Amino acid sequence: MTGVQTCALPISDVRENIIIGGIFGALPDNGLGQMIHHNIFLPGASYMSGMNITECASNLKIFNNTVIGGDGIWIQGGNFPDIRNNIVAFANTGIELWVDTATLAFNNVWACTNRYSGVADQTGKNGNISVDPGFKNIVLSDFHSFCWSGCIDAGDTLSDFSMEPQPNGGRINIGRYGNTPEAELSGPCIWAFPEKIDFGYIPVAQQRDSAWRIVNKGHMQVNISGITNTDTTIFSTDYHGSTTILNPNDSIVIKITFHPTENKVHYSDSILIASNSIAPGKIYLYGHTALAIDDNSNPAEIIIYPVPAEDKLTVEL
Repeated sequence: MTGVQTCALPISDVRENIIIGGIFGALPDNGLGQMIHHNIFLPGASYMSGMNITECASNLKIFNNTVIGGDGIWIQGGNFPDIRNNIVAFANTGIELWVDTATLAFNNVWACTNRYSGVADQTGKNGNISVDPGFKNIVLSDFHSFCWSGCIDAGDTLSDFSMEPQPNGGRINIGRYGNTPEAELSGPCIWAFPEKIDFGYIPVAQQRDSAWRIVNKGHMQVNISGITNTDTTIFSTDYHGSTTILNPNDSIVIKITFHPTENKVHYSDSILIASNSIAPGKIYLYGHTALAIDDNSNPAEIIIYPVPAEDKLTVEL
């Protein structure tokens, strides 16, 4: 859908759209109960709003929308709008209200130049937050969230979540996909970084160390039962092989060592975490040995992450 100009029409239910542009105009009382919910708004130009409502009905409910860019949600008149469980991200102003009374609860206003206007900053009040939504691919307009998103299980505790698949944490997600079959699952979630390490060029029989951090960014305990790769003679880790338990926000740092055995070789491998996480943890590894003793080629970019031993947290069963 490309834009919606209401022209004071009695629209009662705007749902499940991708709106290029926004909603503009008045939404007067129609006695039916007006709702704008489960939409994605892409205003585009910085001066456009996802919702620019010149006058709202006293029963207007705006919930579980995702608004990207522009001027977010702007209500210029009317009273008692109920705005909850929405994501507004990368906007000039996230939510702007010029009404006497409004309900603002459990919204995530993230990376906006101004989070709120016309009202005090609501972050930290009534469940309103400002955290990374963890969109999977903004460029491709995929506004589903990674399992580490701060919007999972962060919506109104009284909102219906029955349409979310199990495990759903017993609480609605914030944003377009909250209380839908497409909602991100609740559960243990591994976030491993960096996603790749290039050890660069080193001579045969020498070795180089780097670090890989594994974090439980989910809402339940992660049980790591193994870390495997194809050839441990080339890329090895200091993982001890026992079950490691990570509570939410706990982390471990794994040392990865590159020790090539042959000259004139470009090595590559990947390491995969075996766990109960709903997201796989994986890293790609690269390493090289000199092509010749007098080789003058430029080495590959070396991405090395030092191992902070004091930051290592491992709990064994």
